Amino acid sequence: MCMLKFCSSPWKQVQIHADGTVQPCLCGGWHTAGIAGNMLTQGMAEIMQAENVKRLREGVLDQSFSMCTDICPYKWKPEQVEEFPDFINDDTPLPTEILLAIDHNCNLKCPMCRAGSIFAKQVDPTAQAILDKLVSSYKHTTTPTVLQMDGAGDVFASEAWKQFLRRDDLPGCFNFHIITNGNLVLKNKDLIMKYRDRIISVDVSLDSTTDEVYSQVRGGKLSMVIEGMKWLRDQGIRTTISFVAQRRNYGQMIDCWRLAQELGCHSINYQGIKRFPHMSDDYWQYTRLEDNPAVDMVVLREALTELSNAPTIVDFTGQNPPPVYMDGELRRFI
Repeated sequence: MCMLKFCSSPWKQVQIHADGTVQPCLCGGWHTAGIAGNMLTQGMAEIMQAENVKRLREGVLDQSFSMCTDICPYKWKPEQVEEFPDFINDDTPLPTEILLAIDHNCNLKCPMCRAGSIFAKQVDPTAQAILDKLVSSYKHTTTPTVLQMDGAGDVFASEAWKQFLRRDDLPGCFNFHIITNGNLVLKNKDLIMKYRDRIISVDVSLDSTTDEVYSQVRGGKLSMVIEGMKWLRDQGIRTTISFVAQRRNYGQMIDCWRLAQELGCHSINYQGIKRFPHMSDDYWQYTRLEDNPAVDMVVLREALTELSNAPTIVDFTGQNPPPVYMDGELRRFI
């Protein structure tokens, strides 16, 4: 039987931005479909029926994947199916995995992320309006839906997110994947424990194993992050690590992998630093990996080669290192 290539992302995943705009899939760079709608003026069901979303789906169904870009990881490793799943015929499908990058408030000012501090004590009204609309869109839904929050800042530095998590009327279908730098975990134990059984995982941005390098890369307190991760582990909450490799920390990639095992993490994700508009020429020239005479390419390549041979299956006994995931930016150096 001839197998079909399939990707559920155009049906199951969306990304919501700080201005309320919605894109299909978890990354707008994975396709050329563009913006599907806006949560401030539309409901999610309406947005998912946008013409450009339909065309993106048609590219999957006709096997051309015509609107998918080469950087999409699913394009290179699509699911193989004998027939398409029934949900493709649903007239009003609601996505079941939502990446929310809606509040830029953060307790840190990592130079790779932003040019300065954004840390307000007030609720961001736009973020609050988006979250209110999300609640109303899903109030009658029973299908489990994962909210990845917040891809723009830190959940525990956001008054909008903390107010959202204090609500007692959140749809029962919501489960949570929390994105955080980890510095405020111990100060928000109450919110975490309230939703402990609905937290899928906590992804911690951790790019170093020494205080000196951590302070240069992130600017927070490494010991506080590690203590917070140990507390999460002791509560039975799954943790993962995201590591942005750059000049200052590429020599600690292997050490961080070992630290992830010590902390009981379920996986670690490595990505190469990327240039964003806020970065000055001097900062980019100093911190990038490619064409940087200060980066020992032999050391970098050896570390990446070892990590690329790491297991890809979680060992729940904790006897072996956690699975490693690596983006294309880093694989180019192997």
